[in-house]
Amino acid sequence: MRSRTWPGWSGISPLRHAHKIRVPLLVFHGRNDTRVPVSEAEQLVADMKSRQQHVELVVFEDEGHQTEKLENHMAMNRRIAQFFGQHLRQAWINAKEG
Repeated sequence: MRSRTWPGWSGISPLRHAHKIRVPLLVFHGRNDTRVPVSEAEQLVADMKSRQQHVELVVFEDEGHQTEKLENHMAMNRRIAQFFGQHLRQAWINAKEG
């Protein structure tokens, strides 16, 4: 594993490429993540919101870098289904009207 100070990290950081995101984004993060601090996700969300892009952040207080708990997996799947339902439905309506 590369060190946290490896110069290449900045080039692959999602925050550095956030301006390229053109669709609604749903971000999940574990509060106890020791590999990627939750502040990284919060920065990405803040950056996208500052450009009026649709982004949502769900933080699991009791998870780390991977989602381990069944109840959190179930919550993630429900939230993903809601998110897709909301945004894909709207895209379909827009396509029909356009």
